[in-house]
Amino acid sequence: MPIPWPVALMFVIGIVLVALVGRLLLIPGKFIWRILANGVAGALLLLGINLLSGFTGFSLPLNPFSALTAGFLGVPGILLLICLSYLL
Repeated sequence: MPIPWPVALMFVIGIVLVALVGRLLLIPGKFIWRILANGVAGALLLLGINLLSGFTGFSLPLNPFSALTAGFLGVPGILLLICLSYLL
């Protein structure tokens, strides 16, 4: 028994739609994981700098601005905070 062409066409369209929806759901997941990894790296580096402040004499203040900068930008955000603290 042959499969009618409208049914086959709907089957192919369904597979393509499922693949597209899966791809759209996967891209934001990667973005969220990247933001989360940057946040963890920035927080650990900020903590490490403040823990070593007794040896180096340099510390970064822990306030909402520094936490958001470290969270969103990660390691480049910490470098930005260091440069801003030396400039200001």
